Amino acid sequence: MLIRWRWWLCGSLVVLLVAIVFLRGGGPKRTTVTGTISGKAVAAKLKEKLPYKGAASPVRIVFVPEDTETFKQDGPSQAVVKQDGSFRVPGPDGKGLRPGSYKVAIAVVAGGSDLLRGRYNESNSTIIRTVGETSENFEIDLDTGQ
Repeated sequence: MLIRWRWWLCGSLVVLLVAIVFLRGGGPKRTTVTGTISGKAVAAKLKEKLPYKGAASPVRIVFVPEDTETFKQDGPSQAVVKQDGSFRVPGPDGKGLRPGSYKVAIAVVAGGSDLLRGRYNESNSTIIRTVGETSENFEIDLDTGQ
């Protein structure tokens, strides 16, 4: 009886260890997303000096998943935009975005209003980017709308 108990306990520990290893490295695949944004309205705002060190960029870029399940689990992800127009999308957990198709919503904020007049907001944007299995570097040009 004691021998059976030991085998059962050893087997349970092996299953538990396998589960821990699987879950630790598990979860959805994430991809590092970076890029640059350009355009007249963007360039003008990015040249302005920020009011204080660490202030948020006036250019807001949000990647909105087109897949309903990804949207439910992760929601939209805001990019971190630097003054040179480069950006990085950390994703909901800081590890990037899940592979898939994303609508890119953009606003250039000044005085509480969008200088782009909602042309590239979540409802109106026609900019779509597909995130693959490996790191992605996207170019977004607001002068061409792409």
